[in-house]
Amino acid sequence: MSFTHSAINAQPHPAWSSLSQIASDDITRLLEHFYSSTDNLLYDLSKRAETSTEAAFYFDAMRELRTARNSSIDALLRDLKEQMNGLAKGQKQPTSIEQNLSLLMGNELERVLACETVVNNVKDLYYDELSLLVRRLTPLCPLTLIAGEQFPLSPHWLAHSFAKVIPALNGNISVIIFKQFEKHILRQLEPLFTQCNEYLVHHNYIKQDTPFDPLSRSPVPKLSDIPTSLDDPLQSLSAPMRFTLPLHSLRQILANARFQAANDSSLGYRYAFNPGPVVPLSILNTALTSQQQQSADVMSFPLKNQVGDYVQRALEGKENSAQEANALNPYHEDIIQLVGAFFDELLEDEMLTTISQSLICRLQIPVLKVSLRNEVFFTNEQHPAREYINLLTQLSQTLEFIEHPNDDPLYSKLLNSVKRINKRFEINEDIFASELETLKVLEGQERKRADVIELRTCQAEEGKARFSRAKEAASECIEQYVAQQDLHNEIKTFIEEYWHQILVLTFIKEGSGSQWLLHTQTLNDLLWLDQEHADDRTQNRALELRKTMPERLEAGLSLLHITQEQSQALIENVLAATQSTSNERSKLVIKKTAIDIQRENYASLEQEHFNLARDMEVGTWVKYRIDSSHTVCKLASKDTNNHYLFVNRLGMKKINKTRQAFAMDLQNGLVSILGQEPIFDRLMNRALAHLKKE
Repeated sequence: MSFTHSAINAQPHPAWSSLSQIASDDITRLLEHFYSSTDNLLYDLSKRAETSTEAAFYFDAMRELRTARNSSIDALLRDLKEQMNGLAKGQKQPTSIEQNLSLLMGNELERVLACETVVNNVKDLYYDELSLLVRRLTPLCPLTLIAGEQFPLSPHWLAHSFAKVIPALNGNISVIIFKQFEKHILRQLEPLFTQCNEYLVHHNYIKQDTPFDPLSRSPVPKLSDIPTSLDDPLQSLSAPMRFTLPLHSLRQILANARFQAANDSSLGYRYAFNPGPVVPLSILNTALTSQQQQSADVMSFPLKNQVGDYVQRALEGKENSAQEANALNPYHEDIIQLVGAFFDELLEDEMLTTISQSLICRLQIPVLKVSLRNEVFFTNEQHPAREYINLLTQLSQTLEFIEHPNDDPLYSKLLNSVKRINKRFEINEDIFASELETLKVLEGQERKRADVIELRTCQAEEGKARFSRAKEAASECIEQYVAQQDLHNEIKTFIEEYWHQILVLTFIKEGSGSQWLLHTQTLNDLLWLDQEHADDRTQNRALELRKTMPERLEAGLSLLHITQEQSQALIENVLAATQSTSNERSKLVIKKTAIDIQRENYASLEQEHFNLARDMEVGTWVKYRIDSSHTVCKLASKDTNNHYLFVNRLGMKKINKTRQAFAMDLQNGLVSILGQEPIFDRLMNRALAHLKKE
């Protein structure tokens, strides 16, 4: 590792070597835990792989990590010590040239993106602690400034140094590895920073701390200034709001709600104000785990917010014989209130199916335990538990048989995943990451199969729609030319049985092009010949038309599957009928199509619902009421004539409607649009809005 000198013959301060040893010991422990946990995760993924190729993929990655385990740990620790020693002497590592992502390919690009992602996830997590440590160490070296990316205990330095020492792995594996590194290393650094700061204070290596004024720290916003989905309901449809409230703002809102609850018992805060002793989080967690495992295999789970009941039973405990009820840490109850508000919103959300509500309700205790142990659950968009809830909802919302979910094999897989979490989750959150990966694989398989079937369905429906449009165009053309005329019966039969088919086939082949115009003109001339012509001019025109009409009629009849003899007989019969003096005439009546009948019923259609149907994007999921049951389907296509095709999650046709008919169903309450944005963010934004109003 090369350095540029900022000071000459600088004598290192002894604090640096001591801190280097403290950091090496702690990072070694974290790395050992990281490699063990990652090894277990890859082994678990290989066991649950559906193909031997996929299993081998995880086994190969596990083997490579095992081989590189010791060497990568040694290399990272060696770089850490060299960097600490260099800073102690006033030497800076040259700033690396920023990588051009457009020049990177494949696995290397995935590795770089995964590294940057985890750094961004934790960049503000230890802002105060890291800034304080760097500020205290700067006077103990010849440097006037130590940049955060140069400091070897910062998440930025650790992540990028780790990226240099691990083997080149497949891009998908790199994402898993860096997520594990974030969880087991980068999010576990707070005790190390505390220990280093305490060491400097204990050995009197610092004179006196100046008042800490961190730069670029966001002030705590006013509650009224924090936007939520209830402030502007339409915003959640056009631009889904992510729940990214800063932690200090969230704490302020919860503390404010608790303060109001102290003076108003109706707000639901009860445990923090109990007169009994405060229950430690470890005991509370154990009691919740016991209830969680008991409910894991419950067949019919109630659609009910039971967070308060679970906490109440946990506080009672078997060993509690005191008359006074146990109490909670006030901040723990803040979290419990927020989780309870989330499940209240879940059960009141009309965009969710009962299947989704039931599956998420089974996760009440795991979600409560995660939020109590790790408050960044609410602020980190990529927390595995949050991502799991979002993906679980996304998949369960596509289940077609709402009243009978067991008829769909996907439901059993989702239910078993939720049960595994309830059975196995105690403290380590790896189970969420593991099950999340399982759902991602399942979602990919389902989507791949559905895309193939959906494409075929759309192509088939496109053909049917084109045939329907052709019949409609032919009927409209004939109706326009006939205009309630009295026709000889032979002419009337010929148009109904033969020329209508010719127009349909022509429209299907080329639309309203040149051949369509020729055949419609032939129809018009044939109808004109069937009328009486008394004056010389019209009689002369009729003679000219009779000369060309056989060839023109034969050109049209050639599109039909009839013989030459049949074609000639039809032409002779039709031309003879135009010269007949018979009075056997009747009107050609065109039957109303289903579309015509529907158009008459659209008089009451409101513009609001028409616009909603018109602007609906392909891929939108809806819940449709058909007769007395409900089905869930997706808008798969909207053709140029405004026919809407809906398919189920397997890509098979469920409903085909015109835009007006679909708009009428929206207006009549037969259709409800299912939410598209991540469920956790939408519900937490609504819960936050209600907390603001309290």
